Amino acid sequence: MKDVNLLSAREQQVLDLLLQGNSNKLIAHTLGISIRTVEFHLKNVYAKYQVNTRLELVLKLTKVRDDLPGFSTVVFSDAFVENKQKSKTNEDLKMIKLFFTRQALIGISAALLIGMCGLFGLNRFGHASISSLAPWVLPLFAALTLLGLTVGTVGKLTRKTGVRIFISSLFGTGAGGVLMLPVTGFVIYPLVKLFIQMGLINRPAIPTSITEVLLIFAMIMVWLAVGSLVGVLPLVIIPGERRMRVI
Repeated sequence: MKDVNLLSAREQQVLDLLLQGNSNKLIAHTLGISIRTVEFHLKNVYAKYQVNTRLELVLKLTKVRDDLPGFSTVVFSDAFVENKQKSKTNEDLKMIKLFFTRQALIGISAALLIGMCGLFGLNRFGHASISSLAPWVLPLFAALTLLGLTVGTVGKLTRKTGVRIFISSLFGTGAGGVLMLPVTGFVIYPLVKLFIQMGLINRPAIPTSITEVLLIFAMIMVWLAVGSLVGVLPLVIIPGERRMRVI
């Protein structure tokens, strides 16, 4: 077996991070290099230690350390497991932080902006009173927040710019509001009518007030679903700007 001193400085850094339980992606992020470069260095490390996998490398290094006077293999193994657990915890935290990013805030802001404009329009031009709109402000804003969060998160994952995310969220929220009534009238209403004819819904037993509440709730859900779909599609289908990355 070749000695660890034969490793280059970069290979030693990659090896140290690997033994801490980091994935190739985390190693690349820590060292500021690409994943492909990490794989290249690991390939050299495997060759020098005459192994083919991560597990073989760890086992071989464990055996080497076990042969050293005063070194405990159990301590080394425990440290490796502990670092692996920490790495998994870091991955979980990254997933949580994904929903609290600048891109998510941009998407939510755009969606709420359209929502406020919509409420203003209903009050100003649709002659809807503030008292009639008040009970639905919170559910509507909750749905639009989720819509904007969805668009912003997809924008973050697809690495789109803040401007693209803002425009997509505006477009999706606006389109969802425009298509809310047609989708409700041509999709949901016929389905409900079919269920009534099949006897699955007892219409006379449902008070009119409850029917109105369910209808408005269904419209809000349609706005959320259609708006999220329309807002996400441009981010997924239309490619972003290509950026050169220097290794």
